Amino acid sequence: MHNDISQVCINTPMVKALHATVIQWINCGFTGGLIVGDARMGKTKAINSLDNVVFDHNGDPIPVFRVSYGTRDKNTIRSVYATIVRRLIDPISNLRTADDLLNHLLIFFTDASISNINRRIVLIIDEAQELEVIQLYAFAELFNELEELKVNISIFFIANKDRFQPLAKKLLGKDSRFIRERFFNYIYEFHGIRTIDELRRCLTFYDETPISPSDPRSWLDYHSPKAVRAGFKITDITEMLWDLWNINYAERFGYDSWGMTYVNRTLSIAIRDYFPQYWSPDSVILQQIFEKSLDAAGNEPTLTTVFSDET
Repeated sequence: MHNDISQVCINTPMVKALHATVIQWINCGFTGGLIVGDARMGKTKAINSLDNVVFDHNGDPIPVFRVSYGTRDKNTIRSVYATIVRRLIDPISNLRTADDLLNHLLIFFTDASISNINRRIVLIIDEAQELEVIQLYAFAELFNELEELKVNISIFFIANKDRFQPLAKKLLGKDSRFIRERFFNYIYEFHGIRTIDELRRCLTFYDETPISPSDPRSWLDYHSPKAVRAGFKITDITEMLWDLWNINYAERFGYDSWGMTYVNRTLSIAIRDYFPQYWSPDSVILQQIFEKSLDAAGNEPTLTTVFSDET
């Protein structure tokens, strides 16, 4: 099967709001900003669905670059530059010093900035909670050096809210004020589905969106034409699904919102795995399908259930 429903990115109201905020930040000339949210809310997929260019008020393209960080045994300024170089320029770069890497980046970003009259570019840093304060100095130096070259860079950071807490505390210190005011004065909190209306709007994706430009069938029609022929729509089970998630998961585990990672996984299991064989207009069968799909999608935090804090 060449169409993988589990990998789709739904243009949800939350994604649209995030994109609108980032584009506004860019066009207002913000030097930086922080996007936070709980784990598995779909932050990375949402920001990656933003185009590789956004357009300024003159209609000129502003390039958008993305880099993701991971945990390292040594957190250095050099490693910040090396990661950006490897991800954006040369995956096998053998440049050894931080200065050499920085100079390589200055040339790359300066060349990219000529695409618009304001010489503006955007760098998005994902998994920012993996960085140390000292490494944020690298972004300040990059910003300053580009400013000397008349290049305006906006640097936006994405982080898991809970794991960003230790770094946030350090950023609130007096010595980190220049970092905080340049990159972290503006914060956007990304969330999952919080209302039944948001869920309904997300579910319309499976009813209405073609699976590919060459195939006009919806995702539901592709996997379960029997259901479509019977006049069924995924949005028909909105209230039932909302109640199942709230009663069995949100209330039990204190969830404030339903992360899109789990929403999509739940729907992909139901539509791809259960519907082809078991779909029925019978509400009891539909409820059983979605109960099993919710369970299989990992909505319950299994590790904390099996390995509790009790001694």
